[in-house]
Amino acid sequence: MPDFYAREVAAQGAYCIGKYSDWILDPLLKRFAGGLCNTMKDFNYPQNANGDPEVASCLSKPFFNYYLTTESWSMFRALYDNHLGMQDKYLAFWEKVANTFSSNPYVLGYDPINEPMPAFGSVFDVVNKLWPGHYDREQLAPLYSKIYTKYMNANTENIMAFEPG
Repeated sequence: MPDFYAREVAAQGAYCIGKYSDWILDPLLKRFAGGLCNTMKDFNYPQNANGDPEVASCLSKPFFNYYLTTESWSMFRALYDNHLGMQDKYLAFWEKVANTFSSNPYVLGYDPINEPMPAFGSVFDVVNKLWPGHYDREQLAPLYSKIYTKYMNANTENIMAFEPG
C-alpha cells in the first residue's frame, strides 16, 4: 500500500485487535505474545527524511514481524471494510494494472494480495475470524471477487492466483 494511504489510515488511530480493548490487552500482548501489536515506533528504528523507518534497520528482523503491527492490522481492516475508500482505491489500482498488462504475453497472472492477513474489529472478532474458513469467506472472498471482476473486464483470458488466509 502506498505510504500516503498508510499514513491516512494511521492518522485515524491505528489499533490491533479492538479500538477499546487494545489499551487493556497491549501490556499483556507485548509481554507474552512476542511483540504482537507493536507499533512501528516500538522498534525504535532510525527514520529517513520521509519519517519512515530506515530500510537497513527493517531488514534486521524477519519481515513477518511487521505484519503484526497495529499499522498493518489497521491497513488490512481499512482494505476489507473500505474505510476511507481504501478498497475502492485498491480496486482502481488493480483495474489499471489489468488494463495495462493484459495484452503483455509475459504476464502469466495476477496475485492480488501476497500473504493476506485477517483484520479484527474486536476481541470477539478474533475468535470468529480465526475459525477455519471464516476469514476467507467473510473478508478475502468478497474482495477477491471484486478484483477478479476487474481482471475479467480487462481480458477474459486473465488468470488470478490467490492464497487463502
